Amino acid sequence: MNTTVEWIRADERLPYDGAGILAAVTGRYPGEQEDDPDSLSGQEFWLVLPMYFRRIHPVEETGEIIENCFYDSDGVVRFPSPSVGRPARKWSRTGPKCRAFPAWTYSVSTART
Repeated sequence: MNTTVEWIRADERLPYDGAGILAAVTGRYPGEQEDDPDSLSGQEFWLVLPMYFRRIHPVEETGEIIENCFYDSDGVVRFPSPSVGRPARKWSRTGPKCRAFPAWTYSVSTART
């Protein structure tokens, strides 16, 4: 199935509370000085993960309340601002048929149920 995905900047607009979304997150491959310059070492990458958005997210272990965050099935919390912790830079609605985790049922341009 081919589909068009509308990516929304997380620092401009947030989804509704409890929304199942796809989040685009960034990371960087670890780099070492002795690595081959043509390797992926030190390069930035993008990853699309299924997540939920919460306006208020209580952390059971500490009692802390986190506002406006994205979280995944592993309990990793990401924030809409790139200057705070682990950012979720963009998000997209998953659609009515794509509400469940696991991550392997999703890809950037298609979704299988």
